Amino acid sequence: MNEQLLAYEVLRIINSKPLFWEDHYLRMNKTVFNICGQNIDQNSFKIALKQKIQTENLLIGNLKIVINILNNRPDENFEVFVIPHRYPTEDEYRCGVKTLSFYYERENPENKIWKQDIRDVVDSLIKEKNVYEVLYLDNNNCFTEGSRSNLFFIKDNKLYSAPENKILHGVTRKYIIKIASATGIEVVHEDIPLSKISKFDSAFISGTSPKILPLSFIDDIEFNVENATLRKLMSEFDLLLDNYLKNLVF
Repeated sequence: MNEQLLAYEVLRIINSKPLFWEDHYLRMNKTVFNICGQNIDQNSFKIALKQKIQTENLLIGNLKIVINILNNRPDENFEVFVIPHRYPTEDEYRCGVKTLSFYYERENPENKIWKQDIRDVVDSLIKEKNVYEVLYLDNNNCFTEGSRSNLFFIKDNKLYSAPENKILHGVTRKYIIKIASATGIEVVHEDIPLSKISKFDSAFISGTSPKILPLSFIDDIEFNVENATLRKLMSEFDLLLDNYLKNLVF
């Protein structure tokens, strides 16, 4: 029986430069190694991205890079696609976005594997309910992450996130935690039950397309989008992003 899996990464292109490309390579390599015990070549990953950016003359947008794993053996070649993107508007950054809780627990959440069936369900739900994102709840009724994002809560200048073994380690999330550490914001990893989220001051999602995006609502629970800690993280992340691109030679 042939077993096929697709390991993938989505990268944001800004001024024809792939944001945090090294981190995306490392995460894809980790996924492939976790599945079949083999590494993928970093230079081949970089060349595949560079060729697609040049061929498409891509200035701004998202690229999806895929490697096929068949019977526990990764393909030697990467496939790269320009995919539709939807970046938040200025109003959404200012006013926050609405989200919806949804019961779904991913197998092996540290591996970034494409699942078309759940993607179709979630996309349909987002359209039907007119929300920006769907947030996953596990079997214990605790939040883990978004369908395309990581999830954070804020209370008393502390960041709260699900235990790291229950989520995909997002690239944007990684830099948020670094910024928090550098600016004296404590990060707490613990289960966050749906029944307890009203105790938090603010909430936000993070990811390749949204960067740091405030949440105005999760279901019918409202959050403060003007929280000082939240706005500080947003500002610091934009500075980090600008500095990275300024110094990136690709």
